[in-house]
Formats: sequence, structure tokens, C-alpha cells
Amino acid sequence: MTKILARKLNLVLILSTAVFLISYILFSGLSTSLDFKIEKITREQMAGREAYEQLLAVLAQARSREVLLAAGAEMNLVEVALADGYLDLRPLAVSAADVLANKQP
Repeated sequence: MTKILARKLNLVLILSTAVFLISYILFSGLSTSLDFKIEKITREQMAGREAYEQLLAVLAQARSREVLLAAGAEMNLVEVALADGYLDLRPLAVSAADVLANKQP
């Protein structure tokens, strides 16, 4: 009777050890895979932030009206000065009359 109990306990111990080792290997592989994905996402976020900061720097330099008008002329845009003092650059198809007509209630 003790031999049968010892064999069953031995079998349970071997199976539990095997399940533990398999689980550990799977978890370790998944963890490593997630670490690489996190690093990749972090690199992409950093590249996006750098591009955003470069765009902000370009916009900060282009705050003057002359620079905006020169850039608009290169893209075939016309200047529309709104009543509230803002400068609006629009395609040639949009006129000041269209802007005023759209603002009417």
C-alpha cells in the first residue's frame, strides 16, 4: 500500500514539476516578447515626439505674417483677412464673399 501511495505521490510531484517548468518557459518567452514590443513602441513614440517638436519649432519660426504669406503663395493660397483680425489662408476657389456668406446666421 505504501508503494502505491509513494508511486502516486512521485507521479504527482513529477507532473507538477513538469507543469511548473512548462509554465515558466512560456511565461518567460511571453515576457521577453512583450519587452521587445514595449521597446519598439517606445522608440516609435520618441520618434513621433521628435517630429512633433520639429514641427513646433518650424511653426514658432513661421509666426510672422510675411512668412505665412510667402508659404501660402507657394501653395497657391490667398489671404483672407477676417473682421476679428485673424489671417486666413484659403485656396483660390474660396473668396472673401464666401466667408462672409457662411458667417451670416
